[in-house]
Amino acid sequence: MGRIAWDHYLFTNPDSAFILAQLEYDMANKTGHKKFMAKALNTQGVAYYFRGDYSKAIETYEKSNKLFLEIGMKGGAASTMNNIGLIYQEQGEYGKALEYAEKSMIIYREMGKEEGIASAYNNMGLIYENQGNNPKAIDYYMKSLKIHEKLNEPQGVANCLNNIGNLYKGQAQFDEALKFYEKCLKLSREAKDNFSEANALGNMGLTYLDMENSSKALDLFEQSLKINESINNRQGIANAYNNIALVYQGLKEYDKALSYYDRCLPIFEENEDKEGEAIVMNNKANIYLELGQTELAYENAKKSMEISEEAGMIEQLRNGAKTLWKIYKMKGRYEDALRMHEKYLLFRDSMDSEINKKELYRQEFKFQYEKQLMADSISNSEAQKIKDAQIDKERAEKEKQTMKSYFLFGGLSLMIVFSGFIFNRFRVTRNQKLIIEEQKEKVDMAFDELEMKNTEIMDSITYAKRIQSAILPSTAQFKAKFPESFILYKPKDIVAGDFYWMYEKDGKILVAVADCTGHGVPGAMVSVICNYGLTHSVREYGLIKPNEILDKSRELVVEEFEKSDDDVQDGMDVAVVSIEQQQEGKSAQAINNSSKLKYSGAHNPLWIIRKDSEELEEIKATKQPIGKFKEAKPFELHEIELQKGDTFYLFSDGFADQFGGEKGKKLKTKNFKDLITSLSYLSMDEQGQRLDEFFEQWRADNEQIDDVCVIGIRL
Repeated sequence: MGRIAWDHYLFTNPDSAFILAQLEYDMANKTGHKKFMAKALNTQGVAYYFRGDYSKAIETYEKSNKLFLEIGMKGGAASTMNNIGLIYQEQGEYGKALEYAEKSMIIYREMGKEEGIASAYNNMGLIYENQGNNPKAIDYYMKSLKIHEKLNEPQGVANCLNNIGNLYKGQAQFDEALKFYEKCLKLSREAKDNFSEANALGNMGLTYLDMENSSKALDLFEQSLKINESINNRQGIANAYNNIALVYQGLKEYDKALSYYDRCLPIFEENEDKEGEAIVMNNKANIYLELGQTELAYENAKKSMEISEEAGMIEQLRNGAKTLWKIYKMKGRYEDALRMHEKYLLFRDSMDSEINKKELYRQEFKFQYEKQLMADSISNSEAQKIKDAQIDKERAEKEKQTMKSYFLFGGLSLMIVFSGFIFNRFRVTRNQKLIIEEQKEKVDMAFDELEMKNTEIMDSITYAKRIQSAILPSTAQFKAKFPESFILYKPKDIVAGDFYWMYEKDGKILVAVADCTGHGVPGAMVSVICNYGLTHSVREYGLIKPNEILDKSRELVVEEFEKSDDDVQDGMDVAVVSIEQQQEGKSAQAINNSSKLKYSGAHNPLWIIRKDSEELEEIKATKQPIGKFKEAKPFELHEIELQKGDTFYLFSDGFADQFGGEKGKKLKTKNFKDLITSLSYLSMDEQGQRLDEFFEQWRADNEQIDDVCVIGIRL
């Protein structure tokens, strides 16, 4: 289970990795396997890191480190120390970061573990780079790169290439920087490392931005944002927002720039990313300066400088000093302006020293030379190793014979005196050891068997997820038909019982939201059958009226379940609508002005909010499910005239049934109605985002009790 979490989910879906690691920890805790407990905690720590929850990541790593040290697993302890150092580096606490990285490196050296040494070197390079010490940074990056290349580790090589690219970019060597970034991007994609891929795209975007190619930069930033959103990398999302803001700031589209800065700043604050906070505040200060709002500019620049001074960030101190210098000049505070200009020059000289440029080229040449030298002399090296080994072996044999002579007589004497006692204790100890080993073997076998079964189960669930994803319409497909719409889809587990559906036939677009019996794997299995019922009713039987589709779907679903020997009572609640244009000759996408909507529901109603109205209309559903029902009757059909700007909503019961709030109670349908009504004036994208935010705030630490699916469409 731990391997599944790490290999298949950690870099693509940290939330799923966290859940799998928690399951591994729970099982290991019950059986007392501290090794697996420590590994699970380490995986959770990495998941927290990718989610941007740095305080939780450090807390979890510390627990993992303690367990690793208790059981004498030095490698695990070194790994967690390295990870903790990486987080402190992200937060701008470079002293602590360096302390943990050095501790990690010492342990790895004692163990002779080259992969770990390379990782520690890389982190130390990052720390020195952020402190503006480029010679030391490149030295450690090159050390790390040599080891990763020797061990043939593409992910490690990609990471080093990315960091070296950053140094070239910092020295305005943009063509060289792009070469390293492109190599990094290629390796990241080959290794399917989404995290590094998004990072490389972002860095390439920053390079093109420095080269004043705004359109190329914006495209790369949006690619990076999309990948970061797909893996829920909060820090990466914030970085992408910040970078997009930089593009708009350069284009003097200040409203857009401030909007993106306001999106990323709360994430940086939440993650305690001091560098991110300082950068955003300084950038906002420069925008306010351009707009002539000197007080707002001063507040942001001053705060940026305070954060930078506290964290010792030379580059941000340079940028902040430059901004404050301009602000003081505009405010007529010339003495303060002169003082700040002197600070700016001091920090600029420290960052842009010609020595750093020369050291960068010297170290790269040294690396290439050593690499070639190593290839040329490898045969001599191997021969010398064999010779040295033979000498060491002969020396050891001589020492061994000498020691044998010294201790032979004393050893024989002691054996005679204590032989009886030792024999007796040996017999007791052997019996105890056999019992303990037998018990441990049984526990290990049971644990391995359990892990194997869980691996098989997770493989099946993963496959089920792929099947379920394949039958759902994509967001792009949905937006093509309904540009003004949102889909809020939040499965409780990896797979879900809720699903949404869309089909186009004869100039009409059919849309449904369904809630199948159960959630997780059982719910997903039912959802596949019910989805089949809806699609088959339209495709094979040519039905387009929602009530007729539900009648036929019920027939098909019941028929499928009756094939089983068991009395299966499963089914679904669903709302189906068809949208038909009044005008002749228009395409299905061109829904405008007056439209006729037909609706039929099994338990699930339809909600409508008219344009310029604050009233929510509810169209009641037929009180029966799709499935076996003693008093089954035909489903009712409702026809409604809608105008352009009217909005309707389809949903399952998962949102309203969620427990949360201060008292831990259900939200309930009435409050859900009020929430929808209060948000109806917003754009559809904003409504979807606000609903998602509200749900998470309402739920807080409570478990999500059911799948959630809400669709809103504005005509």
